[in-house]
Parts: sequence; structure tokens; C-alpha cells
Amino acid sequence: MGILSDPDRRSSLVELATKYGNLVAVLLYILNFVAFLALFHPMLRERTYFSENALLANQVELTFNSEHTAAKLEREMRELASAKRQMPHDWIVDKLVETDIEAYVQNFTVFHPFMKQPKTGRNVYGIMRAPRHSSTESIVFAIPYDINTVYKSIPLMLALAQHFRNQIYWGKDLIFVFSDSKLNGLQAWLQAYHGHPESGAIKGSRLETRGGSIQAALSIEISQSSCDGLNFILEGMNGQLPNLDLFNVMDKLTRSNDGSVYLHGRRDPPTRDLFQNCLGMVKTSLLGMWQQASGRPVSGHSLFLPYHIDALSIKCQSDFVLAASGRNRIPNMGYANIARTIEGTVRSINNLLERFHQSFFYYIMPSTNNYISIGLYIPALVICLLSSAIVAISLWHKSLEVLHVFEQPDIPSLRIIPDVTSVFRILISAFLLPSAVYFAVPYFNEFQLQYLLDESIDNADILMLTFLMAFLAIVTIPLYMPSLYCQEKLTMSQRQVYKSIAMFLSIIGIGCNCVANFSLTYFIAIIAVPLMNLTAPSKCKFMRSIQKLICLIISPLTIVLVMPVVSFSYSFPGEEINLDVWYSQVKGLISKVVHESYVHNSAMLWQMWALFIPLWLLHWFMLWLPIVESDQTESCLLNKPESEIENNLKSETENEIHQKPETEEVEVQEIENEDKIDKEK
Repeated sequence: MGILSDPDRRSSLVELATKYGNLVAVLLYILNFVAFLALFHPMLRERTYFSENALLANQVELTFNSEHTAAKLEREMRELASAKRQMPHDWIVDKLVETDIEAYVQNFTVFHPFMKQPKTGRNVYGIMRAPRHSSTESIVFAIPYDINTVYKSIPLMLALAQHFRNQIYWGKDLIFVFSDSKLNGLQAWLQAYHGHPESGAIKGSRLETRGGSIQAALSIEISQSSCDGLNFILEGMNGQLPNLDLFNVMDKLTRSNDGSVYLHGRRDPPTRDLFQNCLGMVKTSLLGMWQQASGRPVSGHSLFLPYHIDALSIKCQSDFVLAASGRNRIPNMGYANIARTIEGTVRSINNLLERFHQSFFYYIMPSTNNYISIGLYIPALVICLLSSAIVAISLWHKSLEVLHVFEQPDIPSLRIIPDVTSVFRILISAFLLPSAVYFAVPYFNEFQLQYLLDESIDNADILMLTFLMAFLAIVTIPLYMPSLYCQEKLTMSQRQVYKSIAMFLSIIGIGCNCVANFSLTYFIAIIAVPLMNLTAPSKCKFMRSIQKLICLIISPLTIVLVMPVVSFSYSFPGEEINLDVWYSQVKGLISKVVHESYVHNSAMLWQMWALFIPLWLLHWFMLWLPIVESDQTESCLLNKPESEIENNLKSETENEIHQKPETEEVEVQEIENEDKIDKEK
């Protein structure tokens, strides 16, 4: 703080940043990757542990042995589902009533401006009241209806409900939610449970009754009756994560029931080699960060996290390496092992007297036994953004150096402050236009566009075309309407000041988003920092053309076009990527993001149009600003060498000093003449 408070030291730091700014920026950008990769060294990553001692994980006897009941219910459900090809609502209600559990049905409708017709569905939920306590707290089991998981998840949870009904140690209500239409029904139930059933794009009926405050939730998405282990999904909507203690409980109980623990379909690296171990952890962490950066609700637990309810999703996972070997083997976990893992987790949560709060909410999981806390991974992002901050300070100081010429005690200073009022017009245009698109596009819905084009066009195609046209219309404004964002030509000093302001705004906007979604912020920073540093104001026309090309390559449109290809290539490594596959993936991504934004309140759509696209437009518009030759005073100072400028200023100063005595003698003589005239009078 002493260096920053001392004007002399502060000015010396600014001069160093101006002189070596580009070199320091490159070094900081490289150092950011080094700092991130160093997190996976054993000295920096920490092992997971229980922060809440009241959980008492694996300290009780697990008594579930009704796997035959689950198998019987599965056969019954397959017969009903094959005949009706829909969720057997009445059958689920009958099974809950037979188990002496309160069963209710909720109707809901989903509709938003980009849907051709509304979708309807019915949720079934049952409440098992706590026999040893009043209905003040509850635990939720969410079973979304998915054709890939419904034949295993619903029978397993009905068998577990029968087992839980015979126990007397429950201190919290147990709520079983069988949601229709995948996540749409679960969103409708959550809204109704918290008192706003007709909020947003979902209109649901009010619940007939409810339980206590939800302490935790488990989304059961079991697709197999036997597997090698359980795959846990932690990343939720808008980058939120559950409390780490909840995962630690599931991890310990899964291992105690002869199962393996998977994160993103990957086991912990089996080797003891340091390099291979760290490389495997880097891959697992990047997969988690990629999923977190998307901000999409990929599983049922994602919808609970915005309500401050800790939740995670449970899926079955088989070891594909062993399966490909062709050897006869028996999977480690069956219905009984999976059910006992869930039973032990619920009993641990049942011991809590308060919500999860003692462990971490911000972390990165490189493996199932290690975590990286927020205090360790934030410095990598700070170093990355500091690279652009150094360049911004350098540009600001350079613009002032041109205007404040050679501040020496014996030479008068020439101070010219650049006019930056036009900067506000550019800022307003860059932020207002994309925000207007975000709010105006729903009113220009697909029905009107279909009428203009063709009624046979798919809804997803129209949605993609609408946003593409809106983005291109904003990007091409410098070609057909440059006066919208700038009405006058700017000097180089004004361009440097504007660029520094744009860089500082970008750093603040990106940095403030790190608390909400660190992974998204870090990926955006890695892309945005080179864009900001490489597009500094230049007088060379060829260099400005190269900067425009760089700005187009690193644009939001390019990111949207590349992201689906990267996800598809990882999910289906053997599949060939052609033009049709690429187009379908991009179209599907846009339609899903829009649907999740309106139905599940995902923040990705408005973040893109209200934050990231405006920040990109600030630098894009700067490259198209009209340039003028500097005025006569500034051009002379810029074109002449420093020695010549100093000599000219010194000669002007000496002339002024020599002229001063002559003017003083003339004034004295005039005063004496006036005195003589007065005396004569």
C-alpha cells in the first residue's frame, strides 16, 4: 500500500507498465496457465473430508433387502408402459397408497413464445410423514420421467418407499416426486411447492398439501439393475454446486457397498505415476468445468440448487474397459447395493439438525478423493485478467504522455485533454442494442417469421435464423450506419483512451461473473484477454484489418458454432462430423438454451446478450472508428523528434525572457511621460 500511496513510486510503476506493458502482459497470460496446472500437484490439492460430524456416514446398519420387490415392480411397469407408451400415473398412485403414503397428482402446462403449441403433463408425488417429528423439514427424491431410466428408477424408488415406511427413526418427511416430461414437470412441482405455481413459462396447479422445508434432494436416474459403480453429477444450473459434504457421504457409502465412484464417467487414475495421475485429474476437472460453464440443467438436481437446496444426481456407470475385454464378470452393484447407498445417505441427512453449511460450495473436483477450493483457483483468473489491466494502464498513460509534453521545471507544459464525450455514445450503443434484441425477439416470434418465410420451416431453424440475423445486423452497423455509435472522427489519443476504458469495463464485467460461475468466467477470460491485448489502436491500415479478422475469429458467434462440435466429438468419439451433424448440433444447442432460459430460468441467454456480446462489441466498434490526422500542435509534437521539440521550446522560452525587459522599459517610460504632463497642468 505504501507504493500505491506514494505519488513518485506510483508514477514510476506506471512508467514501467508503459515501457514493458506488452512483455509483462504476455508473461502474465502464460503464468495464468502455469498457476492453473500447478493446482493439480499433490502439494496444492487437498483430500476430501467431512466438515459436518453429525452426518455419521456409514455408522448404521443398512437393512434394505427387497431387490426382488423392485424386480417385480419393474416387470409390472414394463407391461403397462409398453401398452400406453406414457408415464403410468394411476399405477404409481396405487402403489404409493398401498404403501400407506399420501399420494397426489399435479397438472401443469409449459408454453413460451418460441413453442408452437403448449405441452401438458401430470406429476405424481407422495409424502411420507415423519413419525418422530412434526413436518418442519423434508428430504426429496426426484425421479424425472425419461425413457432411458424410467424402467429402473421408478421400481427402485417404490421398493425403497415400502422399506422406508416400515422404519420409525425418520425425523424428516420423505417426499417422492415422479415428474412427467423430464425436467419440465419437476420445475412445475418446485414452483408450486414454493408458492408460485404460475410463474414464467410454466402454469401448474396448486399442490393439495406439502411437507416441511426441503433440506436436501437426490435425483435418481438409474438406467441399469446392475453396474460397476455410481456416477454422480454435481454441476447444476448457472454453475451452482451442492455442498461438498453431500458428495462425501455418497462417495463413502458407495465404496462401502462394493461400488466404484465416477465423476463425469471417469474413475480416479489407477496409476501412481505423478504425471499420468495429474493428467487424469486435469481431464476430469476440465470436463466438470465445461459442464459447469454451460450453466444448463442436465439432470434433475440442477433445479433444486437455485432454491438453495443441496442436491445431486445418481446414475449407473459400467466400466467400459472391462466390458470391452470380453471376460465374463459380475457387476459390483445390484439393486440391493444401489438402494443401500441411497438408504445410508438419507439416514445421514436425517441426522442433521440444520442445513449443509460447514463444507465448501465453491470447488473443483479433480478426483473423487481430492478437491481444489476457491482460494486456490481464483489467483489463476486474477493473473489472466491482470494481463489486460497492464495493457489498459499502458494505453491510458500513453495518451496522457502525448498530451502532457515534457513536464520540466524550466519549460512550460502543454496540456491538452482529449475529448472523450463520444465514448459514452459508443458505450450506450454497444450495451443497448444487444439488450434490445434479448427483450424484443420474443415478440417477433416464430409465427410471424413463419408467415414471412414458409410455414413448413422447423421451429428450431426459425429460432436459429432469428438470433443469427439479429447478431449480424448489430455487427454490420459500422458498414451501413456508422453515425449510430460515433458521429465524429477521433484522434489517436482519443482512441487510446477509449480502448483503455473498454478494457477496464471488460475486466470488471468478466471478473464480477466469477462468483456466479467461475468456469464460464475463466474460459471467457482465456478467450477475451488475447482479443483485448491484440486489438490496441494502430495507425497502420493493414494492422487494423488483421485486428478486425482476429475480432471476428474470437467472437460470440464463433464460440456458439464451435461449442457443439467439441461436445459432440467428446460424447461420440468415433462418429464422423459432417455439415448435417454440425448444423443439427448447433440448432439443438440454441433451441435448448432458449427453452431452458424461459422454462428453468437459466442465465446463459441473458448473460450472452446483456454482458458478453456488449463487451465484445466495445472492441469491435473501436476498430471501425473513423480516424483523422492529429491537429497541428499534436501532429508537430508527434512527428518531430524529442530533441527538436525541446530545442524549439527552449528557444521560445529564451525569446520570452529577452522580450520581458524591453516591454518593462516601455511601460516605465510611458508612466514617466504621464507624470510630466500632470505636473505641467
